[in-house]
Amino acid sequence: MFDVTNNQRLGLKYLIDLMKTNHGFQFASNIESIVSHFSFSSKFYAEIPNGKSFNHAVLEWNDGWIINEEGERDLIATAIYVLNCVDEWGRPAECFDELGRFRYEFSYQAQNPEKSGNFVFIILKEIASLLNHSLKEQLNYAFISHDIDTINGSLIQDSYALLKKNKPISALKHIFKESFNKQKSWDNLEEINQVNASFGFESCFFLLTQKGRGTDNVMNADYGIQQIQKYFESPAMRNAHFGLHKASTVKSIRNELEEVHNLAPFNRHHFLKFQLPALWHELDEGDVYLDSSLGYPEQFGYRNSYQLPFHPINHEDFKMHKVLEVPLTLMDGTFHKYLKLDDQKTLAIIRSFIQQSKANRLISLLWHNTFFTNIKYNQKKELYIKILQLLQQEGYIFLGPSEIVEKFQNQDLWK
Repeated sequence: MFDVTNNQRLGLKYLIDLMKTNHGFQFASNIESIVSHFSFSSKFYAEIPNGKSFNHAVLEWNDGWIINEEGERDLIATAIYVLNCVDEWGRPAECFDELGRFRYEFSYQAQNPEKSGNFVFIILKEIASLLNHSLKEQLNYAFISHDIDTINGSLIQDSYALLKKNKPISALKHIFKESFNKQKSWDNLEEINQVNASFGFESCFFLLTQKGRGTDNVMNADYGIQQIQKYFESPAMRNAHFGLHKASTVKSIRNELEEVHNLAPFNRHHFLKFQLPALWHELDEGDVYLDSSLGYPEQFGYRNSYQLPFHPINHEDFKMHKVLEVPLTLMDGTFHKYLKLDDQKTLAIIRSFIQQSKANRLISLLWHNTFFTNIKYNQKKELYIKILQLLQQEGYIFLGPSEIVEKFQNQDLWK
């Protein structure tokens, strides 16, 4: 039996610690002295320790807010629920796609679109105000990264794209080039690194350590680590960061990291294939510092309505997980594959998204190495450069993974 009253205190402390870490919240009092400022839904605090067996039917709602038995808003429960994507916990099979990924259409944000922006930060400001405090404004930041799913795939994919464009001669030339040239078209990490360096930030690449088909028939890498070993040793890549792109296998995160000693403890799951809250337990078990998996393949924006990195809540003890989660907000494939938008419409949407806020956000942009060539993914490199220019023009500060950890990690969790 869970101690509901204690869970309420711990939930409040979790948010106070988040405000201290991310927003310079100055708070010296003990939690007991401020509990009376808030209304609590006992049902939420009794249910959340169940984790993946969370029963959503017990909660009472009003306009996107969790309410208690008297109909009063529970600020603490609502913030924890939305921030930690509790809407995804314990959901029936129809809420997940064929790869076991939670579908956006069933999300809190899809049901409450007016609360899909920085809603959690709005709640945190209200909590601080009730305690006669204010929160420190953060600047706007950008984290740019690249998932390396394939290096050898241009031979088939680009050649097929040329045939679809009724260019058989060009297709034959490309087949010859990819078959006999040692340097493959998609083996282009140094080119990507040069583009990023021209904007003054360090590249971050997420690499697969597992080759071939994995669980759910997902294609993992078409390359071996020996093929990209050169990048670890190249002077031109000395400032680049290499993290793990967790493959679709039964291997643990720790085991995959240990197979390649050059990888930093940063992660993004391949195909964004994970389930919550299990993801964060697995990341902690693997001693991962930073994860950037929390995004939808089919929808851009903030999956948890909070626009800064955060430490997820551990439902077992209401404390922070050690891993720092950096929500993924923009991905090339979202616009190209799922929304099927041309580059002009994509850029217009991204421009509007970038200009939405002047403070308190970090945009995480994922651009695959395959989107830097001009056959199957024509002009996508140029689109990428335009997005970086937009971010720069709007005053976003580019941060690498180590800088994000330094700025947003709660250091006490790693002592």
